[in-house]
Amino acid sequence: MKYWLLLLLLLASPVTWGQGISLQRMQAQLQAHPQQDTGRVNRLNLLAFEQRSSAPRESKATFEEALRLAKRLGYTFGRAKAELGLGFYYRKRNEHGPAQRYTERARQGFAQVHDSLNHLACVYNLAYIYFGQGNYAQALSHAQQGLSLAEKLNNPHWLVLMNAQLGIISTQLGEYVKAEFYLLHCRQLSAQHNNQSGVSQSLRGLGDLYRTQGKWHTARQYYEQDAALASRLGDVPGHLVEEFNIADMYERQGHYPEAFTVGYRALAQLRKLDVIGYLPGRS
Repeated sequence: MKYWLLLLLLLASPVTWGQGISLQRMQAQLQAHPQQDTGRVNRLNLLAFEQRSSAPRESKATFEEALRLAKRLGYTFGRAKAELGLGFYYRKRNEHGPAQRYTERARQGFAQVHDSLNHLACVYNLAYIYFGQGNYAQALSHAQQGLSLAEKLNNPHWLVLMNAQLGIISTQLGEYVKAEFYLLHCRQLSAQHNNQSGVSQSLRGLGDLYRTQGKWHTARQYYEQDAALASRLGDVPGHLVEEFNIADMYERQGHYPEAFTVGYRALAQLRKLDVIGYLPGRS
């Protein structure tokens, strides 16, 4: 079990990797705007966000450049966006200290400009930071705050993310009935709004839920569904996460040849990716 979990901690979050054209366009837009103004800050933040999965180290450097310029200009919104981006970067690297500091600063900045949607993004990130620290009470409290705000804003994207997050946290707390409710609701909302990334999160969350309960066969079925979806979406790291999960389930069931075949195949793909240190499964 620990072996597979360690491998999972080396993979990226499940974001579709068909970003090349968009990334090139944003880089061209940035190069065409050398002026040191708020417009450049906005372009830097957009580029950094686009780089977050395919080039995480470059994403960090771009967010840092945006932050320096925003501070120099006194541009609160741009500064907060860069700080939130860095908060996500460090959280995905399991570096909770800087992740929390940047996210808290971002939350303060968004409060100053009365930006409820980005405030919600901060609450979401903080919930996963507390979750990673093992502070499940704070994680649950922030996730519940986030869901309430998503419902108030009636934002389908964040309703999907907050239900997925509450399902994950509830699974860890052993509240399996609540976890299943949140994850199935996440799946329903995702299908309703054609949010394939949300469907993926719900499938993986349900796999984790049944895995935690020792229901290896059911867990493997959910992981296999998500692996197929990730493959269709071109989500390479997301597919690899599920390959390792599937291998783990085969091992749990005593199907060692299958576990070796799937695990070895995933390891071969992993060596081709420059995403070491990133956490899987949570946007």
